[in-house]
Amino acid sequence: MIESPNYIWEITAMLILAAAASLLISLSAVRFQIKILIIPRPVLMPIVFALCVIGSFAINVRIFDLWVMLAFGLLGYVMRRYDYPAAPLVLGVILGDMLDVNLRRALIRTDADLTPFFTRPISLILLAVTLLTILARAGWFQRLIGTGSARVKTAFSRR
Repeated sequence: MIESPNYIWEITAMLILAAAASLLISLSAVRFQIKILIIPRPVLMPIVFALCVIGSFAINVRIFDLWVMLAFGLLGYVMRRYDYPAAPLVLGVILGDMLDVNLRRALIRTDADLTPFFTRPISLILLAVTLLTILARAGWFQRLIGTGSARVKTAFSRR
């Protein structure tokens, strides 16, 4: 940055041009991409499966990756069969490594002391929001909130 300060602006201009070119190419190809929706599902799914197998093998050229792909495919099937959302699992797989690295970093900084996770205001707020999110899924909590809101509705409707 010191030797050539224009480098930052050149990179920024290239990224803007790349985004504009990507937008133009994407918009011009929409008509052709929509035709994929016309393909019947029994024809499309084997093609998707073959591309998944080729892609997972091509990354590291290992059979183990194919077994991992198959295991996660079966897990996804079971989750869909029993109406479990897949998004939390995907987020956990993607963010799990970052969580592990940052947890180790935090524990090294605090000499393996866990109290900063529960005593700082930001961590307390995040912990409270997490607990409320988990409780919101519980049936007894939903009934409690539902009866509380019904009382408020009746109190306001009397006036």
